[in-house]
Amino acid sequence: YKQYPDSLGYQLTKAKLRVLTSTDLAETRKYFQSRLTQGTAEQRTVAKYGLGLAALKSQNGDEAETIFRQLTADFPDQPQYAAAFAHTAQEARNYPAALARYEKSIKQFPNNESVKLEYISALLKAGKPEPAKTCLFSLPPKTRQLPIYFELLAQTYGALHQPAESHRYLAEYYYAVGQTRDAILQIRLAQKSKGLNFHLSSILNDRLVFFINEEKQAREHD
Repeated sequence: YKQYPDSLGYQLTKAKLRVLTSTDLAETRKYFQSRLTQGTAEQRTVAKYGLGLAALKSQNGDEAETIFRQLTADFPDQPQYAAAFAHTAQEARNYPAALARYEKSIKQFPNNESVKLEYISALLKAGKPEPAKTCLFSLPPKTRQLPIYFELLAQTYGALHQPAESHRYLAEYYYAVGQTRDAILQIRLAQKSKGLNFHLSSILNDRLVFFINEEKQAREHD
């Protein structure tokens, strides 16, 4: 029997989940702080990453900025550090810096869909829905099935003042996360929007019938 060490990606995900689910950030910071001088060099780096995320969650942006700037300089080939560095600028509402960092990351990691989704979210927060829409439609089919994709698309159309499309994609989001009743409500709201064309009306009618049938089948199986 041989025990293999956790891969770096797995360790970083664990660190991120620890911060995201933390109900005591002071304790979480102590946890990572105590590991800065323990274990392998890789484990110490993961602890630094966790400490940066904890600083960001506790709104200590300067500390997070320092940590992630150093990590991206020391490990330029690690997308998690680059994304965290960009997200730190976004949280500070320094949108020009955030967008520049995300764009650099996308060029460096062109197949990393997670970074692209974060970039789209940053574009929306920066008040740039048109480029956000372009980016969303450029994502591969697999990514376009994720709930976050529909959620971002709904936000994009909302920012573009197209409420029917916004409700339509919010319906798809709710359906993707298993909330079919909310999906039906969103479609009905979309149908009440002004200026609906024949094509969109047909799509909304089809989806409404589909969602109602899905909800009916779910009730029958309960």
